[in-house]
Amino acid sequence: MVVCVSQIEALELDPNLYRIGQSKVFFRAGVLAHLEEERDLKLTDIIVQFQAYARGCIARRCYNVHTCFFCVEGQLVPRSSALVGLVTNIIDYKRVYAV
Repeated sequence: MVVCVSQIEALELDPNLYRIGQSKVFFRAGVLAHLEEERDLKLTDIIVQFQAYARGCIARRCYNVHTCFFCVEGQLVPRSSALVGLVTNIIDYKRVYAV
């Protein structure tokens, strides 16, 4: 009973809109619908935040895979190794062709 009173006080409802019985809480017309609507809005916000967090994690994971690796002959090669090979090839090319 004390928990019900504290929860209803946390909702900041007008005392004229509800009555607390021995085992039930009675609401006036339309109050329960309003509370359910508020609950749905809060749940929607929580779900949207969770989806945004999950999509962000997936996007970061995909971004890291694409930026940390090159695809060389069908194999994923770490970017640092691929860049070292690329720079070495450019230096060799310039040395051979003296550009």
